[in-house]
Amino acid sequence: MARPMRPTALIPYLIVENGADALTFYQQAFGARLVSHQVAEDGMRIIHAHFKIGELEFMMSDYIAEVKQERNIPSKSQSRSMIMHWIFDSHIDVEGFLENAIDAGCEVIYPFVDMFWGEYYGEIKDPFGHIWALVSPPKGKHKVSLI
Repeated sequence: MARPMRPTALIPYLIVENGADALTFYQQAFGARLVSHQVAEDGMRIIHAHFKIGELEFMMSDYIAEVKQERNIPSKSQSRSMIMHWIFDSHIDVEGFLENAIDAGCEVIYPFVDMFWGEYYGEIKDPFGHIWALVSPPKGKHKVSLI
């Protein structure tokens, strides 16, 4: 029998190309507050950055070949291994967040609609290839979509 585990948090860690641009992007697009960051000795690459948006956290760094991060090479391909879900209190909050994200360079890759499982849902891709799902209670009471 497995021992019970009780993690206290799960923090996504993104690997990007051009971390300096990503620092600016996530602050502008998502309203993220930069908690801390460290720059590599070359003065160009971000070796670690920590962001907060309200109580939510995520971290990121540049892809740094010297530390053998081959498993973490960012991909802008159509295949995906993970989507980060952001939960909002209302579709109005989603739409405000979405507007900022699009203005900063995100693209909608899954249209925002009331889904059959009962949530307002859609997906955006940031310029660094990461997928973010934005979710809230539905806009309408009986409208649903199977797409």
